[in-house]
Amino acid sequence: MEVVSSRSDCVRLKMRSDSMPVIKVEISKQTKESKKEIIENLTKTMAEVTKIPAQAFTVLINEYDTDSIGVGGVQLSERK
Repeated sequence: MEVVSSRSDCVRLKMRSDSMPVIKVEISKQTKESKKEIIENLTKTMAEVTKIPAQAFTVLINEYDTDSIGVGGVQLSERK
């Protein structure tokens, strides 16, 4: 399963039956508290939907500066 939004963030959900499920999040810089909440909520939701124990999930967050994200040919830092 893969989910991609049209905003500046991107969430990839990879699940294979022969390995542990990995949730990859690509997003602009976040606070430690925000990342904690992302990890907790994604894990909880995926465990509920898939019926896979929460302990099996790995969440990887890859952060980008807004200067490193372009949407529609414009840096995110330049968008208003």
